[in-house]
Amino acid sequence: MPRDPKKTESTILKHAALRLLANKLFCDFMTENEKHPTEPEYFFESWLSRNTDRADEETKVWTWRYFMENLIDFRKFKKSL
Repeated sequence: MPRDPKKTESTILKHAALRLLANKLFCDFMTENEKHPTEPEYFFESWLSRNTDRADEETKVWTWRYFMENLIDFRKFKKSL
């Protein structure tokens, strides 16, 4: 069965937006973490509640996933130096 191109496009755009949100979250986390070390889970929840209007569960799950990918990649990079 062929995919609906509009649905596929909207899914791609939604995930691109979620990646941008996660990137902003990651940058803010790194800035804050330099000043005051904090747990990623706590920072994620407080940041999301301050910067989004009632994010749905799917948004939270994907933003968390992309945020964690950024954090893992950063730690891998830091270890390789």
